[in-house]
Amino acid sequence: MSEPGCGVDDSETVGERECVVGDSERMSEPGCGVDDSETVGEPECVVGDSERMSEPGCVFGDSESEKMSKPECSVGNCERMDGPECASNYDAVKYLTCLRNLRVTESFDDFIQECQSQMSEMRLRKVCGRGRSVLENRITIENWAIASVPSDIPGQSHQPFPVKVRCDGDCLPACGAVFAFGQDVRPEEMRLRIVHELAVNASYYLDNNYLSRSFTGKKNCLQSIASFSDHYLPDVHDLSKMTVLKALYEKELKDICKPRSYMGMWQMFGLASVLQMRICSVYPKVSAYSELRTQLHRVIGSRHKKTDDVATILWTFTRMSTKSLSWVPNHFVPLLAFNKA
Repeated sequence: MSEPGCGVDDSETVGERECVVGDSERMSEPGCGVDDSETVGEPECVVGDSERMSEPGCVFGDSESEKMSKPECSVGNCERMDGPECASNYDAVKYLTCLRNLRVTESFDDFIQECQSQMSEMRLRKVCGRGRSVLENRITIENWAIASVPSDIPGQSHQPFPVKVRCDGDCLPACGAVFAFGQDVRPEEMRLRIVHELAVNASYYLDNNYLSRSFTGKKNCLQSIASFSDHYLPDVHDLSKMTVLKALYEKELKDICKPRSYMGMWQMFGLASVLQMRICSVYPKVSAYSELRTQLHRVIGSRHKKTDDVATILWTFTRMSTKSLSWVPNHFVPLLAFNKA
């Protein structure tokens, strides 16, 4: 699968993003991130100012003045964010450089070593995602995607609303950012977090038992996910062999180091662990892909779950009706409740 969008020159700082929805709608979204001059000590979990956690690595003071508060932010229509400090000088180039360095590694062992080196040097704070709502975060509803939202979403008592995120290939990292930070911001950072997770903890994502958690279908999950890879050739690759599965995984992981490259099911599993929350993968009811839907319409677990909230993400298509035989997913959007319960 591929997603329409232009590439990024690794040497350029990413500022405003232009997004094409269908053939006529365009939007721009400012970048937002962390001031690099900030000293970062031990990794910290980022949560809203209404939450307190006692997990290791989450630092909170005991007095009201020491509690983490929402820093000022001018992203979209939102005046505040409950993620790390939001600043206009977010250094996208730093993350693009890390991704480029990963792309030029010669072996997968080198790839993992580079990931570990970057993680040790950058010491990114852990992200603790949580449920969001349209009103709370003042996010625009994506009207054209409403028709794609099915009525049988696992664990949902009320129909959620699809909300707008960028359509330039960074849509899955952008969805993750909505649940992590409350807005579509910092896609390069979210992409790098997903890559690091999938590389350093590859054994989980190559384990069918792990991938099969919360899955009610009968097919082998690992083989099914591998078959979605752009590198998979039915007449060439024998998915019953672990060496073949591992090779496809490694190629796909290196592919997603390219900025704005499309992501899929393996990356959604990685995102669940980055957010430390379950993801509900929602696939529309497309008659031509009923068998495929049984594999992609499901709940995805996280290696470390910090909340009972669920991040709901819809697979969708920006150009055609779900009744079309040529319907192929090329975009992800978050599904949010209109207001918090």
